[in-house]
Amino acid sequence: IEKELGFQEFIKKRGNEGNQWDKGSDDIRDLKVVARKFQSIKEFVQYTDHMTAMNEELRKQYRNEDNVITLSTIHRAKGLEYKIVYIVGTVDGSIPHDFALEAFRNNNFMPIEEERRLLYVAMTRAQQELYLSIPMYLRGKKAKASRFLSPLSMVAINAAKKDRLL
Repeated sequence: IEKELGFQEFIKKRGNEGNQWDKGSDDIRDLKVVARKFQSIKEFVQYTDHMTAMNEELRKQYRNEDNVITLSTIHRAKGLEYKIVYIVGTVDGSIPHDFALEAFRNNNFMPIEEERRLLYVAMTRAQQELYLSIPMYLRGKKAKASRFLSPLSMVAINAAKKDRLL
C-alpha cells in the first residue's frame, strides 16, 4: 500500500516539511508491524473489522459498569476523570515524543510545550491515584525518564523503587 500510494516519494518531494512528518509519526511503522502478520490486505482488513466489532461489543457490555479499565490516549481523556490513572512510558522519546525533541533541538519550542501540556492533561485526569511507568528501555535503547519530571519527583520515584527492592 505504501508503495502504491507513493508515500515515500511524497515525503521526499515535501523536503524538510516531509522529513518532519516522517519523524513525527509512528503510525505507518506500527501499521507495518501489525500488517506483517497477514498474508493479504483482505485478511488484514477482515481482522481489523473483527477487532473493531469486538471492541464495540465490549464497550456496550461494560458501558454501565463502574469497576472497569479504560485504555485511552491522552487526547481522548481530555475532560474526563478517573479514580486511578496510569501513564505508560513516561520517558523522553515517548513523552515528550521524538518529534518534539527534534524540534526543540532546532530551536522550535512549540511542540515540546504542547507535549508538556499533554502530560499535564494526563496527570490531572487522576482523582485519587496517579502512577507513571518509566521503562528501562524504549525501542531497544536505554530510556531516560521524561525531562518533564522534576528532580524532586525522581527522588520520590527512586525511593519507591528502593523500598520495593528491600
